Order: sequence, then C-alpha cells, then structure tokens
Amino acid sequence: MDHRIARFMLPIGTNVNMDGTALYEVIAAVFIAQLNDIHLDVSQLITLAVMSAVASLRAAAIPARGAVSTIFVLSAVGLPVREVSMLIAVEWLLDRFNTLVNVLGDCVGLAMIHHLSEKDLAEMDHAHEERAAEAAAEDHLSSVESQYAMSEIE
Repeated sequence: MDHRIARFMLPIGTNVNMDGTALYEVIAAVFIAQLNDIHLDVSQLITLAVMSAVASLRAAAIPARGAVSTIFVLSAVGLPVREVSMLIAVEWLLDRFNTLVNVLGDCVGLAMIHHLSEKDLAEMDHAHEERAAEAAAEDHLSSVESQYAMSEIE
C-alpha cells in the first residue's frame, strides 16, 4: 500500500466506517423484538436502519459503547429498553466482532482506493522524479559556475 493513500484513508475510515456497529445495532434490535414477540413494520425498520447508521457514526472508540447506543436505537423504534441488560453480558465478545468488521471494511476501502489510484500515483512519482532531477542538475550547474567564478578571481 502506498503511504500517501494510507495516511489519507485510515483516519477517515476509523471515524466514519462503523459497519460493525451499525450491523450490531440492527441485529440487537431485531433480536429484542423477536424475543418479545413484537412485529416490526416497514416504518420501524426504516427508522431502525437510519438510527443505527446515525448511532454508529457517532459511536466513540471505547469498549462497550454498543449498549449505550443500543438503548438509543431501541427507544427510537419503541422497543423495550430493559432487554439491553442481556446484551451487556456478551458485549465484550460482540465488540470484538464489531471491531473486526470495521477494520476489515477499512482495509477493503484502502485496497480499492489504492487500486483505483495506481496510475495517478505512478504519474505523480514520475513527475516528482523529473523535478528532483532538474533541481539536481540546476544545483550542479550553479556549483560549477561558482567554482569557475572562484577560479577567475584567483
């Protein structure tokens, strides 16, 4: 991977790409709905998707943050919030899977951008090498001129 792309993409990916968290929120809400025999209609599912996306974007990079954001999502859809206590027992394990999905998504995004940018990067490198060669030639020419001027003075 090119360091220029990695330095640009990874900070963005770690802040914006929270696929694992969004998936966790949706799965947890549907699980709690099924556990309580609550049928989710289309409007609730759309609300669930939007609220999960919003909650995952604002999720802090701290362990067990999923329980707090799950309460937010459940209350938005109208599901019982008291059931979150069951999820807290396995939050430590689910958080690792969330992180796995998030990091994998960051790596896939980085690889895609790198693949799409290879030609542009090669052109940039070639132009940089040409400028460096021109600068080196100018430096050499100026040093030769200064040596010639010094020899005339003597």
